[in-house]
Amino acid sequence: YKKLDKIIESRVHTAAQLSLGSESIEGLRTPITKDDCTHVFYGYSIVLDVDLLGCSRHNICRALVAEGVPIGEGYTNIHMLPLFQEKVAYGKRGFPWTSDVYSGDVQYGKGICPIAEDLHDRTMMGLNISGYEYSMDQIDLIVQAFHKVWNNLDRLR
Repeated sequence: YKKLDKIIESRVHTAAQLSLGSESIEGLRTPITKDDCTHVFYGYSIVLDVDLLGCSRHNICRALVAEGVPIGEGYTNIHMLPLFQEKVAYGKRGFPWTSDVYSGDVQYGKGICPIAEDLHDRTMMGLNISGYEYSMDQIDLIVQAFHKVWNNLDRLR
């Protein structure tokens, strides 16, 4: 726990610098932390307005990766994990869905969380800022790569 405050401070600083450096980029929404809240930035999630940009997240991510940005597409929709799809959490008989205390018939199919699914499928991308400690030079390079990609979006469409 001795290192925790320093680790969190580094992540918050990285996130703030990434957001500041990309605030002028159209069609890109960075994380917001309300004034009375805190965030430890396990990840740095970015949401794209792919309709406004006229370019797919996949093509944007490929271009950012080509520029050296360690970015990934989407995230895991928990309701789509095998645990929920197969309804087997403990043992092999479907507990808790088959227990005496549950008599419902909940379904976890595609479509029950349309916003989360759209984020996963089309619009969200993220940087792993919890796995690395970024220097200011590295943050600047990432921001420069974003600007370069956005200045060339017409070539990615």
